[in-house]
Amino acid sequence: MPGWKTPCDERAALESQALAWIVRLTSGEATLEDAEAFRRWRGQSLAHARALAEMARV
Repeated sequence: MPGWKTPCDERAALESQALAWIVRLTSGEATLEDAEAFRRWRGQSLAHARALAEMARV
C-alpha cells in the first residue's frame, strides 16, 4: 500500500543514513555539532547501530 514502509525499506533507509554519516564524519569537515547529532542518531535504536556497523564494513 502506498505510504507503508516494509522492513526492507526501513533497513535501506537506515543504511543510507549510516553511509551519509560515515561520509560526513570522515570528510574532514565534520563539526562538534555533527558528532553530537551522529551520537544521537546512533543511539536512537539498535537498528541504527546495526546499520552503521554494516555500512562501516562495506
